[in-house]
Amino acid sequence: MISIERLRDIREDKDYNQEYISKLIKVSRTQYSMYECGVRLIPANKLVTLAIFYKVSTDYLLNLTNERKKYKTTNNVYSTENIKMLRKNKKLKQEDIAKLLKTTQEQYSKYERGVRIIPIDRLAILAEYFNVSIDYLVGLTNERKPYLKVKH
Repeated sequence: MISIERLRDIREDKDYNQEYISKLIKVSRTQYSMYECGVRLIPANKLVTLAIFYKVSTDYLLNLTNERKKYKTTNNVYSTENIKMLRKNKKLKQEDIAKLLKTTQEQYSKYERGVRIIPIDRLAILAEYFNVSIDYLVGLTNERKPYLKVKH
């Protein structure tokens, strides 16, 4: 289960205001506030920027693990190459993953090609399905194993 309460908690722990963080991820303060309140889902590329900035994993920010420490970072930008590779290694078609995500093959194709950013709730589904961390899915690390899960 994704929880965004850590977005506010970590920002406050580090003594940053919403204005500063919103400028960092290039959105309005109002938009960022909606992410913190759970009114809107934060786009994966913005989440990656915050994880790098705070030096924690995306999984930690989404309350999927209590491990603050992240795997060794191999990349500092959002990428979907690992998602495509995982799908191909399992000999799955884009249609199979689209069905899992309850979307169309056309939409999934846009996610996989990086034309559209995958929503974080769908990234969580993929991480669970492939048994990897979200950091791995978005190309932040080459470590496949997931972080220890939070018990809900």
